[in-house]
Amino acid sequence: MVGNSFAAAAIILACQAIKPYSIVFLGAVVRESPNDKFFRPLSYILFCPLWGVSAWMSFWSTLFVNKPPDFNEYEKTLRDKLNSDKSGRLQAIGAMGRASKADAAKYLTDVYKDIPLLAIYGDKDPDFPDAKKEAEWLTELLSTKCKASVLLYENVSHYPHVEMPEKVVADIFSFLTRAVETGKTA
Repeated sequence: MVGNSFAAAAIILACQAIKPYSIVFLGAVVRESPNDKFFRPLSYILFCPLWGVSAWMSFWSTLFVNKPPDFNEYEKTLRDKLNSDKSGRLQAIGAMGRASKADAAKYLTDVYKDIPLLAIYGDKDPDFPDAKKEAEWLTELLSTKCKASVLLYENVSHYPHVEMPEKVVADIFSFLTRAVETGKTA
């Protein structure tokens, strides 16, 4: 299973019911942030229909240090979809940001006892007050609980798989190869 950002927390909770062979986190948000106490109430205002798309797009663009070649095209497509959306995507983004990660953090060490885990963070990820400390926290938390590897990429933000796809693929391939060789995955 592979999860980016808040999807990592969803994987943790899903692992209560299923057991994947291995897990990869990319820019994983798996615990509460000190900023949540301010962001949660403000998010109702930030994501209102009048300026919510502009607010989200302004933040979203900070999630890339190394923008891919098709960034402008993708940004325009995303903005157009959000501006024309009647299905609630903007409200879903606000709800995702407000969602508690407390349960994910609570289950994190229980879930991965026998599951190889690779977590990749970018050192410039604005989702964390200090991305390096977040990676160190996860490394320390998991070091005695499971077979985990945590990598911190330099000069990369929230989407390492977009900013450095070849490196991410190589690191995931290496991780899965080691897991197979040690018999920890299918």
